[in-house]
Order: sequence, then structure tokens, then C-alpha cells
Amino acid sequence: MRAITMTILVGGLLMACGGDTENTETTTNTATDPSNTTGTTTGTTGTGTTTGTTGTNTGTGTGTGTGTTEGCTATLVDLDPDDGGTAGTVMDVYATFSEAVADDEWSLTIDGVAGSSMLADDGMSATFSPDEELASLTDYTIDGSVCGAAFTATFTTAESVSSSVIEGVTYGLEYADLVYTEPATLTSTLEALDLSVDISHIVVQVLEVAKATETIRVAAGTAFNIEGTDTIDCEGVFVLDGVDYSANPTFVLGPQAIDLPLSKETVLTLEDFRLEGTFSESGDRITDVEVTGAIDVRPAGVPCSLMAFLAAGTCVACADGEEECLVASAYASEALASTTMDIGVDCAVED
Repeated sequence: MRAITMTILVGGLLMACGGDTENTETTTNTATDPSNTTGTTTGTTGTGTTTGTTGTNTGTGTGTGTGTTEGCTATLVDLDPDDGGTAGTVMDVYATFSEAVADDEWSLTIDGVAGSSMLADDGMSATFSPDEELASLTDYTIDGSVCGAAFTATFTTAESVSSSVIEGVTYGLEYADLVYTEPATLTSTLEALDLSVDISHIVVQVLEVAKATETIRVAAGTAFNIEGTDTIDCEGVFVLDGVDYSANPTFVLGPQAIDLPLSKETVLTLEDFRLEGTFSESGDRITDVEVTGAIDVRPAGVPCSLMAFLAAGTCVACADGEEECLVASAYASEALASTTMDIGVDCAVED
């Protein structure tokens, strides 16, 4: 609200011609300012004399104006690690928001830990990455905010895991549990195009732990749910030697290409597939799972440029040089040890 004061000067020319002459004038002025504020001023001239003294007209007007500016209304939807959770010593913090935010409308850190924060291109999520590996068996506090609302969570880093509790175990990451951070709307975009990834799990089995080289030998692939039974796609299983395990219990698998079937006839390829996670102390699950890669969308019959436009994503060159691969990243809180799937047994993979 703002007040406007206006002063109007009216010159009164009084001429002496056989006596005094009186000149009275009333002026009304209405002014409108750019912010919708209106004031009205009224003034009355004074009475001059034959000496030519100029009268003064002073008017005061007061107006009010209101404006509405849309503010930031996003809220925190998901935080990983969550409060009271466990994470590996090599990890990132992920925050997912209810709607897109601008660069100055959020924050995300770990108390006392140097690192870098990054907002996703679509503004729907943010990541904090520590510069160095965290200490094991240590409590850490996440501090963040979105649209002025603060949030906090405490997590504990895991202890090194014995090889005996993870060797030979097949872990199943439910595809439905993956939360895409880039592009955040990938799942809904695929559904809008009448497309959906037709797998039930991404599966990982530790075949061997090489303590001397701090590496693990891993078999991985995908599984389908066939008539209520999760079944590994043995044709798509691959084996990787020398997977980095120097940050035990955290590992990084990849890069590798894996299949993401939309149907039996249409199969997308996830190029540069990487999976990072942390084994629990008991070996019954992998926590803080992160999946990244670039999806070759051409088999779906949809240009990457259109997919990127609809999902607010980014296209990059595929292995053949064509810019038809959609950058993708996602996370899940855990992948559980399976009691029904065994890559080594079901697919005759040698240890």
C-alpha cells in the first residue's frame, strides 16, 4: 500500500484595473500508478492581490493497491537415507519434492561433511554428494529445506560385512520400488504413451569376494513375474569380474548394458547401467540402491527428443553415436535377499 501526495501550482495572474480582482479555482486530479494504486487529490487556489503574488494550490490524495505473487509451495516427498536408516560409507543423499523448485528455494547438506549439492534439471529432486568417504559406524545428520520449511534426518553408516553372509545370495530389486530422479516423470510419461517396463526385478548375485583385490564377482540381470512366480531371464544374465568393493560394504557394479523389456517383442536397452548399493551387516539386503544409465528408446518407436520433451529429460548419444538415449537415474531404499530366485542355480552360472 502506498500513499500519493500531489501538489498543484496554479499561477494567478491578477491585473489591477481600477480595483482588486479575485480569482478562485478548484482542481481535481486522479492519478493511477503502475501497481494498481489510485489516489484522488483536490485543491483550491488562494486569492491573489494586485501586487501579483502567486497563490498556492495544495492537494493530498491517498490510495491503496494490492498485488498477488505466487510463492513456493513444494514439500518434501521422500528422503534417502530416511530418518533412522543405515547407509554405506560411500553414498549420496536424495531429496524428492512434490513439485519443481528453483535454485534458491531448497538446500541439502550433511552436518559437518564437505560436499556438493545439485538440483535435478526438472527441479523435482536434489542430491548431496560428500567429497570423501564417510566414517563407518557413525551417526550423521541430514539438514535441508524446501520453500522455507526445514527437514532433518539422522542415519548411521554401516560396518564392513563378512564375505560369508553375501556370497551366493541373490538380491532382488523390485522395479516398482525405483524412484526416478531423472527424469522424475519417466514412469508417468511411459504410461501416457501406453508403454511400461515389463520386468519385476533387477537381480544381483555375489558369486565371489576377492579380499586381496577388494573386488567381487557378480552376476546380474532381470526377472519377470510369470503367473505369480518371479523368474530370471537367463538369456539376459551377465557376469562382471573385478567389481569395486574397496568401500566394503558398499559396491559399484557396471557399466554394463542390460535389457528393459516393454513386452516380449519390444526390448529397450539400458546402456551404461550402473548399480551402487550397500550390503547390510547380516547380508539380508542391499540398502541405498542407486541405478543410473541411458535408455535407448528407439525400439519403442518414440524419438528421444519427444520422450525428453514430455518427461523433461535429456538425450545423449547411444553406443552407435545416435542421440537417441534418454539419461536416467533412480534410487530405492533396499533390495531384499530372495528366497525363490538363485541366478547361479536357475541359470547355471558358475561361481
